[in-house]
Amino acid sequence: MKKQGIIAGAVLAVLVIAIAVAYYMFSAKPQEGEKSIKVDIVHVDGTAKNLEFSTDAEYLLDALKEQVEVEHDGAWVKAVDGYAAVEANQEWWGYTVNGNFGQTGMDQAVVTSGDVFEVICNVGYDDYAG
Repeated sequence: MKKQGIIAGAVLAVLVIAIAVAYYMFSAKPQEGEKSIKVDIVHVDGTAKNLEFSTDAEYLLDALKEQVEVEHDGAWVKAVDGYAAVEANQEWWGYTVNGNFGQTGMDQAVVTSGDVFEVICNVGYDDYAG
């Protein structure tokens, strides 16, 4: 029994290491230098601000902060372009990149030249399908 536990632990350790290496190798890497991007900011009332600009920022949050006021607590974005999401109304800021729902916080969303971002004030936690 003890030998099986040691083998299972070793197999688990190897799997964890393999997953970490694969993530590091295949995850998006920041692109240095100037990049041209589009960012559409959609407020909870449906109004939008459309931005098209060049940036040296490597991540969406930094690029966004170059253009509009952004309040955040680490990765959690609280307000964009003067509108603070109202937690009591289940409002929250999220984003898409090239039509796909963001898989990281805006602080880790890699910016690549030609990207189109939509920064959206969403409403509702339970029904969001991503």
